[in-house]
Amino acid sequence: MITDKLQKLGQREKVMLWLAGIVILLLLIDKLTMQPVVDAMKWCNSSIKQEEKDLNYNLSVLCKDEEVSAAYAKVEGLLDEAKSRGTATDEIKAQIDLLASATGLMINSMEPRAPVVSKFYDTYAVEIGSFEAQPENLLTFLHRLHKAPGMLRMASLVLEMQSEEQRIKGSMQITKVMVRPSAI
Repeated sequence: MITDKLQKLGQREKVMLWLAGIVILLLLIDKLTMQPVVDAMKWCNSSIKQEEKDLNYNLSVLCKDEEVSAAYAKVEGLLDEAKSRGTATDEIKAQIDLLASATGLMINSMEPRAPVVSKFYDTYAVEIGSFEAQPENLLTFLHRLHKAPGMLRMASLVLEMQSEEQRIKGSMQITKVMVRPSAI
């Protein structure tokens, strides 16, 4: 039946039929074999470009290694290491007492606050509920507090001037950042 119809076709129609068959065969080969290969090559090229970007970024970071190491070496000794949370607060209180007695600041009450825990360090706070000092003694205390090793910092300060006695009364909160031993 099909062969009868094919035999009735003229020479020109047979050639066109063969060409159509070859084109369909080429399209099938393209879709089944070539297109997956081309898609895989596109994916590989995009992966290579992404890896190249990552490599260039990582190389730029590595170029800064000496600069970062030098900067770290400058600040490495600024933070103290906390042996434990209880002893860290006691050390801070002792350091504050020493500074206060050396500068003439009279501390009436001092209480530790709960530390603020971060990933690699803890921030400890001590609340000085009440203190008295001469203005120059308070300024000396604040200056020495700022210059003290271990990054003692004033978090808050409330002052009340006693005009007849030339004394300052107030309260303050002092914080200190300390590195946990496991973070080093």
